[in-house]
Amino acid sequence: MEFQLLESHGELFRVSFGQQFFIDEVLHVGVQRLDVAEMAWVKVHTLGDRAFLVNSRYFGASLSAEEAGLKRNCVYFLRHGDKGFYVYNMERGTTTLHNPGRHLQDDVAAEILL
Repeated sequence: MEFQLLESHGELFRVSFGQQFFIDEVLHVGVQRLDVAEMAWVKVHTLGDRAFLVNSRYFGASLSAEEAGLKRNCVYFLRHGDKGFYVYNMERGTTTLHNPGRHLQDDVAAEILL
């Protein structure tokens, strides 16, 4: 299972990406918040007005969805060696793939510039 840590409004979050062995696709996206008092990761059901932007190999960022022009309560992520741009909607529990172009090879890695 891959995961990325990120800070949002003074709290530490972990976004995890679950895969089945030998299947090269994300089957589950989970978000947990570190509860310091309990010393445990607690499952998060909503991001509220925020959106998380994650490149699992390099960084995670929390953004005001409205200010960034993104959908609220969503995790936007890239996968290594995959040109796709994915959006996980936490409310619906669904992931949408956005293909940046049919003319690009599938194994071209996308990059996010902030």
